[in-house]
Amino acid sequence: ADAVGEVFDAGVGGLDPAQAEVRQARQTSELADVTTAISELRAVRRGLPPAHARDADVLNLLAEMLSQQAMLTGSAGTLADAADAAIAAATAASQPGALGAAAGRLVSLFGLMLHQNQPAGPFQQAEEVLSAALAAADPGDWALRVTLMVGIGAARSMRAAVTADEALRQ
Repeated sequence: ADAVGEVFDAGVGGLDPAQAEVRQARQTSELADVTTAISELRAVRRGLPPAHARDADVLNLLAEMLSQQAMLTGSAGTLADAADAAIAAATAASQPGALGAAAGRLVSLFGLMLHQNQPAGPFQQAEEVLSAALAAADPGDWALRVTLMVGIGAARSMRAAVTADEALRQ
């Protein structure tokens, strides 16, 4: 099974078209394909029952596609939407793999925001969510803990860059 197919339950509606569109968008990197994948993933997400086990996986894919769309268009709003989706994925994650993917996505998004000189984003919210996840993480899962700590550091650094709060700079 491919990486996209592994995250979905067979009984969740709309997954086949979403999987096909994500694969297509990854292969072509064409804006139209990415936009279609985003639409399909949003439809799948709307159809998921509250607290569904695969919510974080769908959100991680949505964050990935929004990130790709932001890179293709240069849209600061889409980049912020991608960060929001990654934060939601981290919040919804019940498995270390989904949490690590969300944290890693946030780190890359913050780097892209820095590169595009985008001073606004959900940096404090990301720091809070990742800090809570770090507090709850298995002490033996060093790979997850390192990813979370890098994400916290990136969020704090981005906050420090856009605020006058000197305490964040220390």
